[in-house]
Amino acid sequence: MPLEGRVLRGEDATDPQALMQGDVFYTLRMWREVIACHQLRADRFITRGAFMRRAWDRCADGSALEFALFPGGHVVPEGWADMMLDWYEGL
Repeated sequence: MPLEGRVLRGEDATDPQALMQGDVFYTLRMWREVIACHQLRADRFITRGAFMRRAWDRCADGSALEFALFPGGHVVPEGWADMMLDWYEGL
């Protein structure tokens, strides 16, 4: 999906009948607010293989937020499942 969202139906975002696809960066901002990650900049930046990751660590106790970006469109990339299991086990 486009990272900054897009208009799926209607002329533009001001059209009251517009159907919008979500904006990843807006959603990350909402999650940071909900789990009290008060800093805009991620605490960690990790690049391994095809994955470019950002992680916010200084958030509410018991919470975690990480964003993994990869090229390739609408597929689950090789290595994704292992990366996710490692992330969950590390919580």
